[in-house]
Amino acid sequence: MKVFTLQNGKRLNEKEFCSYFEKKVFSTIRKHKLIGRKDKIKVQNKILLFILTKFCNLYNIQKPSLKPKTFTKLSISDNLDTGSEFVLSSLMKNNFSFNKIKPRSGKIIKPFFFCSEKEIQLYSKLKRIPYKSEKKSDISKWLDELEKRQKGIKNSIISSLIKIQKIKN
Repeated sequence: MKVFTLQNGKRLNEKEFCSYFEKKVFSTIRKHKLIGRKDKIKVQNKILLFILTKFCNLYNIQKPSLKPKTFTKLSISDNLDTGSEFVLSSLMKNNFSFNKIKPRSGKIIKPFFFCSEKEIQLYSKLKRIPYKSEKKSDISKWLDELEKRQKGIKNSIISSLIKIQKIKN
């Protein structure tokens, strides 16, 4: 049974989708050099914790706990939806900062930066990992409507931002 359709129209079954999602996360980690071999990663998202511990024994992963531990990177669950929402809301408020919207900012890393909320929810459902999405703002709801009519709009917003950042730097 097909569970997900890519932007190009290709339909994926459960196994294909899970593989696609995991590769997308690891591609972001590699391409943007989010994690190095000596890093100690504090992971606050159960889905990312599952992916990293299942497939990546190279990394020193620290599970969330009550005791603060020393870590070199903090992994947060910002994704394509939260990033594109932040871009638009910042532009509308004339309060735009290029440095805040990227896969890595100092110790903070965002391995889901290019993953949509829909993809994260589906992966969590298929792998039976509890996941609760955040309450949607009006801008987020508006972006969801645009995405339904024009597939890839959120991806285009983030891709455009990355191109602007490269020009700016």
